[in-house]
Amino acid sequence: EAIVIDLGGLDYLDSAGTRTLHRLAALAQAERRALRLVAPPSSTARRVLDLVGMADAVPVDDDLATAVAASGP
Repeated sequence: EAIVIDLGGLDYLDSAGTRTLHRLAALAQAERRALRLVAPPSSTARRVLDLVGMADAVPVDDDLATAVAASGP
């Protein structure tokens, strides 16, 4: 079962938030669960995720429908 987190509504994402997402990714992997993040291309969250290279560790989708569809059954 996948975990999908929609960050599109965030106005602010700092280093504590990105650290938490990295930890969650590690925990999900340990539990053999997929983690996907949603951040529209023009959002603040997407800019921060791109800056810290989060997409190298966790898939980042443009919208919730895409993330859910990619999560499987």
